[in-house]
Amino acid sequence: MAPRSRRQWTLPGGGIDFGEPIEHGMMREVLEETGLAVEPRDVAFVDDWIYHTPYSSCHNIRIVYWAKVIGGTLRDEVDGSTDRCKYFRLARAAQIDLVDLAQLGVDAVRSRSSGFH
Repeated sequence: MAPRSRRQWTLPGGGIDFGEPIEHGMMREVLEETGLAVEPRDVAFVDDWIYHTPYSSCHNIRIVYWAKVIGGTLRDEVDGSTDRCKYFRLARAAQIDLVDLAQLGVDAVRSRSSGFH
């Protein structure tokens, strides 16, 4: 997914609503941003990210799941924060401008794939 502000590729995601189970938030965000219904399989990794502005600071906890597509059709997000959704082969990832979270996701896939050889 390409965020509109930076023209880099990222993973679908966003915040969870108060009281919303984390897995449900992940499934909702993926559906909203990609049109795909997914089922969580396992946690791929957990990471945190802190950023500061002149007016505030924010500490994000990022949970990335292994998930299975169970329905839907890949489509671009409508009136949201991303402008394009697309599948890429893993080999192509080195040629794409990725945000740090997407690079961590690619690294996780490579790490997991290397265990199958």
